[in-house]
Amino acid sequence: MVAPIDKLGAEHFLQFEFWLANVIGSKYRDDVGIHEWSPDERLECGPGLRVPQALLEDHLLTLYRCEKVRYIGSYARSEPTSRRLLALREEILGFEHPAVAESWISLAQALEIGEGRYDEAERAYRRALEIAEHALDPQDPELAGPVHQLGQFYRNRGRYAEAEPLMRRLVDLRERTEEGKPGWLIVALGEHAGVLEKLGNNAEAR
Repeated sequence: MVAPIDKLGAEHFLQFEFWLANVIGSKYRDDVGIHEWSPDERLECGPGLRVPQALLEDHLLTLYRCEKVRYIGSYARSEPTSRRLLALREEILGFEHPAVAESWISLAQALEIGEGRYDEAERAYRRALEIAEHALDPQDPELAGPVHQLGQFYRNRGRYAEAEPLMRRLVDLRERTEEGKPGWLIVALGEHAGVLEKLGNNAEAR
């Protein structure tokens, strides 16, 4: 295992991931297979990352498969790829990086939606939130994602008492951090109201 890269290296790596996802998306839409790319094109952003080339190659192929799943909107049979991307991010970024929390969410979705393995999915959603809470400021807008995902999981499972404080927290995060994006706040308020109604708290839901 390589040592996790430093903060500047992590920012560079995430920029590489963002670029890579866009390139993968455009090439997938154009029906260009990843093995048709030239070596220079495949590692265009790699040299400055101080990450072994073999690890970058593995990461690129894994990210390609994950982006393909996202593009076609299918979670079926995506668990192995999600686990591999998680392991690669942990190896490159460390275990407590916000991007690692995102990978835990992707794994949780694969387990929940693709496999129906709800106990494992819950643990993955909870791990994502735990990492985000450790890595981010309590009012950081990036916290909204893990909070929402776990709350939505509980709501979908009919566990409304567990969903309610998370949906309430999501509303608070949206109110504090989503200036200029009122649509997200409206969605959060509606989801919280729906959970309150399921709990019989119709007065507060209104």
